[in-house]
Amino acid sequence: MNYEDFFALAYNNIVEFFVISIFFLFFFVFTLRRFGAAGIIDPFHFIFSFVFSTSYAVIIILYINNEIELFYLVLLTLYSISFLFPIYFFRNRRKDLVSKYIYGFFSSINTSHYVTRIFILLYFIILIPLIYVKGFSLFTSTNRFEDNSGIGGLARFYDIIWLFVAGSFILYYKRILLYGGTIRKTILFFPFLAFFILNMLVIGSKSELVQYVLFYYLIISAYGYKFKLSIAKLTILGGLSLCFALIVLFFNFKMEGDGDFSNIINESFLRLSDRIMSNGDMYYLGLPHNVIEKIKTNNVLIDFFVPVLSSKLISYLAGYDVYTYDIGKQILLFHYPFYDIAGGPVEHFDLFGYKHFGIIGGIMFSAFLGMGVVILRNLVFLSRGNVFMTIVTCSIYFKMLAVILKPSILFAFMFDFLSVYISVGVISILLVGKRS
Repeated sequence: MNYEDFFALAYNNIVEFFVISIFFLFFFVFTLRRFGAAGIIDPFHFIFSFVFSTSYAVIIILYINNEIELFYLVLLTLYSISFLFPIYFFRNRRKDLVSKYIYGFFSSINTSHYVTRIFILLYFIILIPLIYVKGFSLFTSTNRFEDNSGIGGLARFYDIIWLFVAGSFILYYKRILLYGGTIRKTILFFPFLAFFILNMLVIGSKSELVQYVLFYYLIISAYGYKFKLSIAKLTILGGLSLCFALIVLFFNFKMEGDGDFSNIINESFLRLSDRIMSNGDMYYLGLPHNVIEKIKTNNVLIDFFVPVLSSKLISYLAGYDVYTYDIGKQILLFHYPFYDIAGGPVEHFDLFGYKHFGIIGGIMFSAFLGMGVVILRNLVFLSRGNVFMTIVTCSIYFKMLAVILKPSILFAFMFDFLSVYISVGVISILLVGKRS
């Protein structure tokens, strides 16, 4: 089943799709509402509860329309249960030995007051060439993989550094909101807003506003600030995020010169609906007609190391183009053999585990990943009241949750965080040594 076939099916079952999605969303959020540091607006609920509620709705729609076998429905249910079991079981247990060791390692990097200044300096050092090379990505018509082609390493380090700067800005701004005067609050608001707008323009994700809101509440919750989030506030935040996504899509159409649309607003809503349903693109492209069984993929270690060392280097060492043997890329090429644009469906933890480790191995992998999420969550709770560690642990937790969607980026994220923070720590020590 290709994109065209799926959307024809999906829009014939659009009511069922949204009803099933909403059911799963409320079930996940209610069941795990106490898991995250930020409650029901913890980033976990965006990465897992929202994305997988729509993904599981896709799977059920496919099954009730006889597009996939019962085997896959049962298999993915087992993987979901395996992943969620440690998260649910340890939802109220907020201490473990592994998170304490990780906490101790990163806290040792905070050797002086230079650390924050170094991060801010690095932010601008990377930001300027990033804008020069690729410009502002928010309104680009290409996907972000194609947009970052050739500068992936720079973009990856920017992701790590800007989170630290954003966390510092958030806690400083929150302190001013609580204790500062009206004039000081007003003056600081504009650079605070400008900072986040600039990053939205550079990063270019359509869901960027949602992620900023989630990161803001995660930081202030982890530090220990209390906040009340009413239904009215949630509605306003959701409405603003929806409007932001629609505005971006509107400008995409305008820049593409799509003036033939009789109603460009209607087309923007359709594009947004397509994007939501495509949270499950790996399932509707990979499961019907057993496509997942027919594709050839890299060794799992190659998949883990490609994001770290680049596909060009690994391809040279392996003697073949490893990029085209990524699970998502292989499934896409099965339907569209001549598709040559960077990117493709992300395989999610369940299909990644199944394809690389088999049925039983996939169950174990899902449980292992779920336990990893628990450890990262505990890391956030350990940092309460510590400014530096709140920023560090929230950044790690926020970024590493993406591993649920694409497990092969695990090693790359670990490498990025370690290399950036160790480098900053070493520079800080050298600066302190010079001053003394």
